[in-house]
This record gives sequence, C-alpha cells and structure tokens, in this order.
Amino acid sequence: MAEPKTKVAEIREWIIEHKLRTVGCLWLSGISGSIAYNWSKPAMKTSVRIIHARSYQWLKLLKNLVLISV
Repeated sequence: MAEPKTKVAEIREWIIEHKLRTVGCLWLSGISGSIAYNWSKPAMKTSVRIIHARSYQWLKLLKNLVLISV
C-alpha cells in the first residue's frame, strides 16, 4: 500500500513542479522586505535606498537559487 505523503513532501513536490513561480515569489518577498528595511533609515537618499535594496535582494536570490538547485 502507498503511504500517505507528509506535508513536507507535498510542499517539496510543489516547489519542484513550480520552480519559476517559487523563485519569483521569493524574489518579490525579498525585494519588498529589503525596501521596507532600507526605508527605515532616514539619513539615506531614495535612490541609494533602492540601489541597496536591489543589491541585497540579488544576494538573497542567488543564495535561494543555490539552495533550490541542490
């Protein structure tokens, strides 16, 4: 008999089937968090805040891509 799938196995299967959507969601949530974090620093200009948020997000995205590819 087939054993019922655990919740972790179901989530892993969904991530494998929807890799592009998963990376897109991770990127969107990460860039939103980075912008929110940088907006809390009042001494920075808006352009610098956006540049820093994008730089931090690309590093997070690369880390997540490496983790997903394993």
